[in-house]
Amino acid sequence: MGRRRSQQQFGRVLTVNSKTTDGGTSWTTPTTVSPFKYNQGSVLFVDAFGTMQVTYIAFSRSHNVVASSSSTDGGATFTTNILATINAIPSPLPGGTFRTTACRRSPFPEHRCHVVWANWNGANADVL
Repeated sequence: MGRRRSQQQFGRVLTVNSKTTDGGTSWTTPTTVSPFKYNQGSVLFVDAFGTMQVTYIAFSRSHNVVASSSSTDGGATFTTNILATINAIPSPLPGGTFRTTACRRSPFPEHRCHVVWANWNGANADVL
């Protein structure tokens, strides 16, 4: 899993997937994980069935979302679902550094990932 960033401070941030089978000597051509241009806080999760799930925050001029992209073919292709529309926390946030999502694997043998994120309600940031 890698990120490529433009030279602008808050430029386009792509989330891509690439893998190695020789200890890092060579890598596959990166495939795009997220269809959004501006992503932050990507977290990879592989469930009990081998499905790759990547959760992240995607930003746009019209709305911000928590999204999840999943692959059932080893990362060759990804399908994206919007989990929630959010109000991003202010940036810079006094006393804060980097907003991100968190994904925790369920202790049960299920196809399930629990996701939490920070949401701004106008007065303080709530964890949802």
